[in-house]
Amino acid sequence: MIYAYLTTCLILIVALFCLYRFTDLKNRPYVFQAILIFLLALSTVARIYQYNTTMGIDADEAMGGVNSWSLAHYGLDYFNNTSHPVYLYAWGSGMNILYPLLAAPFVKIFGLSIVVYRLPMILIGIISIYFLAFTMLKSQWSNWALIIYTAAFGLSTGLITTSRWAVESNLFPALMVTTVSLTILFTHFKRQWLFLMINLVLALSAYAYSNNWFFLAFLVLGWLVYSGFHQLASIRTIIVTLIGYLVIDWPLALFMYVNYICHHQINVLGLTITKMATSRGGSQFVFSNGGGVKAIFNNLPKTLDVLLAGNGGFLKSGLPNYGILPPLMLLAGLTGLILICWHLFDPLHALMVIMLMANLPTVLMIVPNNTHLNALTVPVLYLASYAFTSIPTHWLKSGALTLIILIFTSFSYRYLVTYHQDLTANTETPTELIVLLKSANKTKHPIYVTTNYTFTLFSNPISPSEFHKTAAKVSPAEFINYPYYAQYHLISDIPQRLPKNAILIIRKGTNLSNAYQQGFHVQKSNTYYQELTR
Repeated sequence: MIYAYLTTCLILIVALFCLYRFTDLKNRPYVFQAILIFLLALSTVARIYQYNTTMGIDADEAMGGVNSWSLAHYGLDYFNNTSHPVYLYAWGSGMNILYPLLAAPFVKIFGLSIVVYRLPMILIGIISIYFLAFTMLKSQWSNWALIIYTAAFGLSTGLITTSRWAVESNLFPALMVTTVSLTILFTHFKRQWLFLMINLVLALSAYAYSNNWFFLAFLVLGWLVYSGFHQLASIRTIIVTLIGYLVIDWPLALFMYVNYICHHQINVLGLTITKMATSRGGSQFVFSNGGGVKAIFNNLPKTLDVLLAGNGGFLKSGLPNYGILPPLMLLAGLTGLILICWHLFDPLHALMVIMLMANLPTVLMIVPNNTHLNALTVPVLYLASYAFTSIPTHWLKSGALTLIILIFTSFSYRYLVTYHQDLTANTETPTELIVLLKSANKTKHPIYVTTNYTFTLFSNPISPSEFHKTAAKVSPAEFINYPYYAQYHLISDIPQRLPKNAILIIRKGTNLSNAYQQGFHVQKSNTYYQELTR
C-alpha cells in the first residue's frame, strides 16, 4: 500500500510543478491558488483514501485481475487460452480488454493484489482531473470557472465511485474527461494535432466499454460532421482521423462480425478475434425478449428512476440518492443545457451537447443501471458547471461551490460510514477471504471454499494451461462456473465426504454440521470467514 501512496504523492508533486511552471497559476490571486490546490488535493484523497479496504472485491474485478495477470505473464486470454485477444473471453460472454491491458505492467512488477489492480484506475482518475485543471489554466479560463469545473468534476460522486474500484468499464468516464480536456485546448489553440488527439482518445475508448459503442458511434459522427461544417478541421485532417479510426478499431468491427455473423473464432495479423460462448445482448438490450417499441418506451421511466433515485441496483457503482449524478446536479445540468444552446458556435459546448445527445440510444435500448449510463456523467457535469458559472454574482457562485462540497461531504459520510458494512461484506466479497486463501494455498492441501472461482484465482493465480488441464469440463454459457480446478473446490454447502487433509474456508452462517461430523474444527475465525481443519 505504501507504494500506492508514494506514487500518488509523486504525481501530485509533478502536477503542481506543471501547473506552476507551464501555466499562469502563479500570477493569479493567492486565494484562488489556495482554493484550487485544496480542491485538487481533496479530489486526490477522495479517490485514494483506504481504497483497498472500504469496498470488498467484486467478481468482475477479480475476473479482470486474473486476465491482467495472464496478459502480463503469458500474453494470453486466460479463459480462452489464446494470444493477443482484442476482447477477453472471461465468463463466456466477454470482457473489455483496455483496462486489464493497462494494469498488466503494474501486475507484472508488483504482483496481483487488490491494492495493485485498483491502483491504475485511481491514478488515471486523479490524472484526468489534474489534466482538466491544467488545460483550463492553459486556455486562460476565469478563476471562478476553474474553481467550479474542478470542484464539479473532482468531487463528482460518479467519477469518485468509478475511480475507487477496478471493473474494466469504470475506465470510460475518465477517458471522457480527457476528451473534454483536449477539446478545451483545441478550442483555445486551434491546432490540428489536438483534433487528432481528441479522436485518438475516442477511438481507444471503444476498447474500454462495449456497452457504449452506440454512444461512441453517434458521438464521433456528430463531432466530425460539426467539425467539417464549421471548418474546425481541414479535409486532410478529417481524412487522417477516419483512417485512424479504421486502423485502431477494425479488430472490434471483426469482433462483431465473428460473434454476430460468421460465429467462428479467427486470427488476423496475430490478433485473436474471440468467439464468445454467448452474447450479453440478451441481458443488456430491453427488446431482446420481445416487446419492440413498447419495451423501449417502458425503459424510459426505469432509466429516470436510476438517474433520479440513484437506484442502480449495485452500491459499488452508485449509492442511493447519489448514483452517478445527484438530482441537484441533474437539475443544474438541465439548466446548463438550456443556457448553452445559445452558444453552440463554441466547439467545446457543441461537443458536450453532442455527447449528451449521443446517450439517447443507450437510454432507450440498454437496461439501465449506473454502469450502463456512465457515458452521461461527463456531459451532465459539464452542463451543470456551465450553469453554475453563469450565475451573475460572486456570492451566488460561492453558494454553488458550497453546494458541490456539501454533496461531496454527505456522499463521503454515507460511503465510509452508512454503507460501509454493505460495501465491504454484504454486497461484495470481503477482502479477508483473499488473505485466508493465500495462507491456505501454501499447504498444497485440497481447499474447499464457499466462493466463486475468480476469487481463488485472484488470490493464487496459476498458469492458464494448468487451469485448463485441471478444471472441470463445463459447457459454454453467458456466465460459466467452474466447480473445481487444481486443489480448489468451490462449494455452496459442505460435502458429506471430505479428504482428511482438506482445508475448509467457509462463510459464516453456513451450516457446519457435516464438517463437525467428519472431525473438522474451527482453526481460524475472522469477521466473515472461518477456516476449519481436522
